[in-house]
Amino acid sequence: MIELIGSNVFLENNCEIKEYYTEHGIVRAFCKDDCIQSLTYIDKALRNELCNEYFKFYNIPIDLNPTGTSYLVLGGGMFSYAKYYISKFNDKNYTKTLV
Repeated sequence: MIELIGSNVFLENNCEIKEYYTEHGIVRAFCKDDCIQSLTYIDKALRNELCNEYFKFYNIPIDLNPTGTSYLVLGGGMFSYAKYYISKFNDKNYTKTLV
């Protein structure tokens, strides 16, 4: 169960950032049109952990080709997967690109 806490920060085009309390800790959510688009933990101890199960699908290319050294990730949700990837796969390369 997640419970909304704190105040909302509104952005343009019906987007907002909200904070929720979950059973694992506080998460920051990027929302558009009242739908959560992405989540990331606020707590520094959890910042490199995945707070959404679907992010585990991003590991499929690594599972299929574990000897690879570079992988392209499109999206990744508020950089939560990027933080996880960098902390868990320190033998892999990464390039930071903002579009």
